[in-house]
Amino acid sequence: SYNTVLKAWSRSSDPEAAHRALKVYQTVLNRGNVACLAREALMLENSEQPVEKRIKGHRVGDEFPDSRTFVVLLQSLHNLSLSIGFRDAVDTVESIYQSMKQWDEQMQWSIENGIAPTMARLNDTRGGKNKWKPILNVFSYNTLIKILSKLPTNNSWDESHHCCVRIDALIEEMNSASSPGVRRKDVISCLPNVITAWTKCAERAGNDKERARLCAERAGAHIDALLTDYAMQESNGGGGSNNDTRFRTYLIQAINESIALYGRAGMPSKADELFAKAKESNIRNLGTLSTIIDALCENGVDDIAHVEKARWYLFEFEQEKMKMSRSIAVVPDMKFTSMYNAVIAGFLHCDQKKRGLEEAQAALSHMVSSHESNPRHIARPNTTSFARVMSALAQRGDNTQLLEELLSKMETLHQRKKSVPRSSPDAELVANVA
Repeated sequence: SYNTVLKAWSRSSDPEAAHRALKVYQTVLNRGNVACLAREALMLENSEQPVEKRIKGHRVGDEFPDSRTFVVLLQSLHNLSLSIGFRDAVDTVESIYQSMKQWDEQMQWSIENGIAPTMARLNDTRGGKNKWKPILNVFSYNTLIKILSKLPTNNSWDESHHCCVRIDALIEEMNSASSPGVRRKDVISCLPNVITAWTKCAERAGNDKERARLCAERAGAHIDALLTDYAMQESNGGGGSNNDTRFRTYLIQAINESIALYGRAGMPSKADELFAKAKESNIRNLGTLSTIIDALCENGVDDIAHVEKARWYLFEFEQEKMKMSRSIAVVPDMKFTSMYNAVIAGFLHCDQKKRGLEEAQAALSHMVSSHESNPRHIARPNTTSFARVMSALAQRGDNTQLLEELLSKMETLHQRKKSVPRSSPDAELVANVA
């Protein structure tokens, strides 16, 4: 019942939800004091009553909070910083974490000394040993990580960095022997959320490359651990978290976030290195390709070679995709067009202006010719594709004839689009040029 109420507050938009949840939590603690219940258990153990009557007369079970109690409690605190301030919110979450640790420690001590509440000892007797389910497990740790990442206010990098450092410390504690309910697999399962936290921290760094680089390096250490574990599992014939489809999705998301973070931090080589690992291990999706193209192209301002590498990845994908069209009907999509446009933008903003403009024109020409020769080709241009190149041509020398030719091509594509009814199957094949 307590968990149900806490869960309701975790989903509530009431500004007082966090405070109300904390009051419920305090009630749970008052009713489920481990020390008091342990003394009661000891008294019952020393009585001469049959075991059945001892268990029946013992105040156990519902009084005890479990990991779910703390998970839903923590979930209720996501807006706590808005009402009591960042520092007090962090202290509140920290005090709850310490309570979770103390609860597990007291229960462990009680069991080892034979005075644990009866239900705690009957909870799990596999292997002939007294066991219980620790409150600190993969679910409660993951919730702690998520809540800490949500506490920073006003896009503060300092607050976000403070929380990320604490999150890293939690991972270290999980790796230590002081967490009986945590296995190595559980630590690995938490790392995608840790990477997300560092990614959010980098977003708050603004234009400060040093701060963004610090975040990228910390996220990079965690993604390396994830990939190392993945490779180890694969070499052992699979198993563990690698067989979890949901975890694989989280892993790909973590890779994509790390690549984007490397790009934002001005570390294109690290982004390229991570993409190569993901590609080799086949843990990627279309978003991974799109992210590496963006990361390389936004760093073309320093070296055009980064944009050329992005183009190479895109053309490699294009060849693979069009080979598939022989057996599967390929339909052009805005996701594909956006990647070509990113390459065009990368060339236009690179360090070599003249050559960059020529390469951008070539990329646009490739898109137009590919689309006109095969409407199902993924290199389908849109208005943005033309606008970017035409804007650069207008600003760099006398290119009026080229501009008129491109404008004429746009008009042709636009008329073609207008001639196809929206209800027609061919509507999804025409270029979206206005």
